Amino acid sequence: MDNKKTNSYGYKGIFWGLTAGAIASLTVSAYCLYNYLFGDEELADEEVNQIENIKHEMEEELQESGGSGGPLKVETALQILTMTNRVAEEAFKRDYPLLDDERRAVVDDPDAYEGLCSDTFAAKEKCYQEAMSKVMSKFGSNITMEDLHKVMQGKNPMELEKLTHKYDKQSFIGKQIPDKATSKEAFLFLGKKFQTEMREFQVTMSRIQNQNNPEQEQYMFFKMLMIKMKVDDIVYNKYKYTEQEIKYMLHEYNMFDDPEVRQVNLSMASFDQMFG
Repeated sequence: MDNKKTNSYGYKGIFWGLTAGAIASLTVSAYCLYNYLFGDEELADEEVNQIENIKHEMEEELQESGGSGGPLKVETALQILTMTNRVAEEAFKRDYPLLDDERRAVVDDPDAYEGLCSDTFAAKEKCYQEAMSKVMSKFGSNITMEDLHKVMQGKNPMELEKLTHKYDKQSFIGKQIPDKATSKEAFLFLGKKFQTEMREFQVTMSRIQNQNNPEQEQYMFFKMLMIKMKVDDIVYNKYKYTEQEIKYMLHEYNMFDDPEVRQVNLSMASFDQMFG
């Protein structure tokens, strides 16, 4: 693959692989593609059935309210968002089956890695936009991305993450489910790496804060996204699990009350606010 960097640093519209903190800061700009359908490929039966169940629940809520309706529930919004992420990730793995491995293989080569990160972001953004259009089209005019955005505003990211765990099941296909000790070790390793990378990034940011250069600001946002991806790739190369898989198992083991895990999670959450 050509490692030349693509001109795609404007990533404030990226919605792929959303963490709970990122879900909480959804921007309305995403839903501009709502009425545009990408290709003829339909959603899998699992997603279609889930959408029908969500629509049925919304109809029951409407009847219970006497037809007056009401605000969209957080749980409903999270179901739609996690489903969209899942459809997008499946499309990414299908359409770009080698990109993750190619990127992880050059994590110690800054130039090659940056180019492949740019390619990855562009590919995942495309997959998410397509998935979003397919999912949202099933709801007709009953719900939009703006509705989801309004529901998430002001919600506690930590609480959203707990709710997301309920709907975002990890399959661990082809590998062993990590035990409690491995899950904790991998998460503490991830947290340490992330904090180190972000502290170095903040030093760089402080040097350009008052330069008022939009292109530089976009590039620095790209670098911030790349740090998240780099840490995830380093952890994957060492443990063969993604951050999403590790955090999922920590929820399964009820380990976020562990003092070390809680401290790292809070520290990472404070850095995640920079993405808002």
